[in-house]
Amino acid sequence: MALLLFVYFLIPIYLGDDIYLSILIPYFQWIILGTIGLTTLFGVRLCCAKAASKAYSSNEVTLSTIPSDGRKKFSITAISQFLMPPTWSIEFMQKLSSAQFTQLCLAYYEIKGIPHTTHQLGSSTGLNILIWQNSIVSKVIHCSNDQIVEMNAVRQFLGVMVHERAHAGVYIHRGEFGDEVRNFAASHNIQLRNEYALLAKIEKLSDRRKQQLLKTIKN
Repeated sequence: MALLLFVYFLIPIYLGDDIYLSILIPYFQWIILGTIGLTTLFGVRLCCAKAASKAYSSNEVTLSTIPSDGRKKFSITAISQFLMPPTWSIEFMQKLSSAQFTQLCLAYYEIKGIPHTTHQLGSSTGLNILIWQNSIVSKVIHCSNDQIVEMNAVRQFLGVMVHERAHAGVYIHRGEFGDEVRNFAASHNIQLRNEYALLAKIEKLSDRRKQQLLKTIKN
């Protein structure tokens, strides 16, 4: 490279005195500049190729330490987490935290555009959703985060229904209901719903609304 630059500057000195050869000086200089450019480009490409080869070799070493079946599982997990959005399923709903499940119950009615207000239910960890129709409470929804639904919690819920003069109630809980709770609910117009029933309602929503629910939970 240095030799080419040296020749580039010496050509006018040695050929400048000759009338005929001096005409060729610009052409010689352009040839030298072109050679320098091509040499530089080749050098850059060679350096990039070496760097890429080194990085690839490093990744090969890292992946080689993972068993072949483990690499397959790793690839599937990466695709499902980063390329594919989560979908509604029982497994997905059961993995939600208590706060997320409560938020889901509330967001469902918000996305449906149903008029409602909320308040806590006594000592319960859940949330009451009052459904309004024609300026009166037509139904009370309770989203429970208790591990086990006790009779005391259901009686408190009935007290809210009576206080709000609601003729119907829905008690949502992730899990099973005992026979005593079922009998009490049936005799007081309280519908018992688990995560399967809630999922069935979500599945009836449009794809756009389902994605809105997911965003609400993530936020």
